[in-house]
Amino acid sequence: MKRHEQYDVIIIGAGIIGLATAFYSTRAGLKTLIVERDSAGSGTTSAAAGMLGVQVELQSRTPLYPLAKESRKLYEQLQPALMEKTGTSLSRTVSGAIKPSFSSEEWEKLKQIEQWQADAGEAVQRWAVEELYERVPSLAAGAEGALYFPEEAHVEPAQAARAFQQAATLQGAELKTHTEVLSLIQDGESCQGIRTTTGETFYGEHVVIATGPDPFIGAAHENLLPINGIKGEAVRVQAYRPLVTKTLYHDHFYFVPKPNGETLIGATSQPSRERTTTVQGIGEVLRHAQRLVPEVANATITKMWAGVRPQTSDDLPLLGPHPTIRGCWLNSGHGRNGILLAPASGKEIVAAIMTGNTEALTAFAPGRPATKEVSTLEYHR
Repeated sequence: MKRHEQYDVIIIGAGIIGLATAFYSTRAGLKTLIVERDSAGSGTTSAAAGMLGVQVELQSRTPLYPLAKESRKLYEQLQPALMEKTGTSLSRTVSGAIKPSFSSEEWEKLKQIEQWQADAGEAVQRWAVEELYERVPSLAAGAEGALYFPEEAHVEPAQAARAFQQAATLQGAELKTHTEVLSLIQDGESCQGIRTTTGETFYGEHVVIATGPDPFIGAAHENLLPINGIKGEAVRVQAYRPLVTKTLYHDHFYFVPKPNGETLIGATSQPSRERTTTVQGIGEVLRHAQRLVPEVANATITKMWAGVRPQTSDDLPLLGPHPTIRGCWLNSGHGRNGILLAPASGKEIVAAIMTGNTEALTAFAPGRPATKEVSTLEYHR
């Protein structure tokens, strides 16, 4: 058994959440090790659409809103900073987002969203039918209007993860890929490090679990709000002209215009940890896509895939100290907002590690009671 040197922080998982955490921990001067069982960014991150949907996703002003708002600001600041530091762009594009209504019931919900967001100081515009079709001529007939969120943006998830990885390693982080963690090393109720399946041991003052939808290791799963795997299937298409120029979002499905001219369309939401594409799942995506933008029927499918989102019962991440294991931290369960929330989640958990103050993370306490109230996001079960 090989014993390695001591670290300040060991991060399990090298998706965008773990990599953003490593970026902030190394920036704070903490000696950091990242351990990943596959390759960096190869799991949930690689399957994401990349929407930074602060406004288009949230249905009400919940505890998630301040974290999402902070993350949006961080992405804006990090775009030039990481490009200068690493030479890798986040590929952040501010395209705006449109949320149309096709019924009086949907319109009433949009008006409620408009009200709370206007009260919060968010940029939101109401588009009448004429303006909507002037701006989005490809939209199916029958819309009654829309809300437009001009500040909504999106990134390329793989590039964003790579930028965080490169910045973290430039700042001194060590990354061990294709290394699977078997268990935590504990002394009573204190976490002292990790043990891998090959028998290696790594010791650290703090261990951050950022494993997405994968089951927690060993005793770490005890006394935690469960994380469920929610499978999403999606496609990329290429049309002879851009299908949309702004993100289009309706009834949990979205069209995201990408810089290369393709449009990303997704996604289904089914309880599963399988990452296989299915005729049923892709068929559901395409049927909904054609109902919303009929012109998509003539587009060419360039890629189709499936990913698994880590989802809690109340749509809030597990972000903070483990309730019973000292020195163990959780940064997981971000659902369909992992890309959006990565910078703020990483920054806040590192701040809590540095100061010992977890007050800002109270709403996301990993040991909070389970609830079936799932209404913070427009989310299809």
